[in-house]
Amino acid sequence: MSAGGVPRPLPFPTGDDKPAFLISDGGPDSLLSMAADGFESMLTMDARNVAQLARETLEESATSETQVRWVAESLLQALDGVLRICDARGAVLGRPID
Repeated sequence: MSAGGVPRPLPFPTGDDKPAFLISDGGPDSLLSMAADGFESMLTMDARNVAQLARETLEESATSETQVRWVAESLLQALDGVLRICDARGAVLGRPID
């Protein structure tokens, strides 16, 4: 279990779209906790990469409508991932984000 014996909310749902939680008796240094940290880091890094790609794409004067649409969809996916992390972290702090 995470700190204080409380299950850790994860930034993704279960297969049936319910909140997912990590329950580990190894604390924050357990393999499962480190895997969850790695997943969150991956989502954050993906968001940074998509933001950089969006900047580069939108700076080009010959950017097509299709490219702008793809960038917008990619940014939304990245934002969804980061917001899931925020929601999970907010729940740990006792302050879920609405």
